[in-house]
Amino acid sequence: AGTTYDYSTPEKALQSLENAYTNKDIEAAVQSKAFSREALNMLLSLGHKDIIDDDLVKKTAEVLELSFRKQVHDNGFPNFTNISCSATAKVTGKDIAIITEICRYPDKGISKQKLNAYLIENKWKVGEVIQE
Repeated sequence: AGTTYDYSTPEKALQSLENAYTNKDIEAAVQSKAFSREALNMLLSLGHKDIIDDDLVKKTAEVLELSFRKQVHDNGFPNFTNISCSATAKVTGKDIAIITEICRYPDKGISKQKLNAYLIENKWKVGEVIQE
């Protein structure tokens, strides 16, 4: 309770998402995610640029959000307890950044992942994991 969520930088947006997971706050988690940009990227990756319009992006984003909510409902929130993570972001365009996050686990394991972040209405939001 009392956690504030901060979307002023890509790193703070990711921290806000992880805080939402820790607090088991699905609405804050949803607010931290960039479903609309994920939807657009997914549609563009499928090829058919000529059929993509705002309505299709909006509907696809709604499906992604519902899928995210179902995944959390079915599997629970990701557990960030006892995990130490640090993130650095590189802004690569006027409204896009790539976040590199390194997490250290109690068993001395280390994970590294890259995620997109997007500036939407002056707030950074966390996007999809980048497959390398």
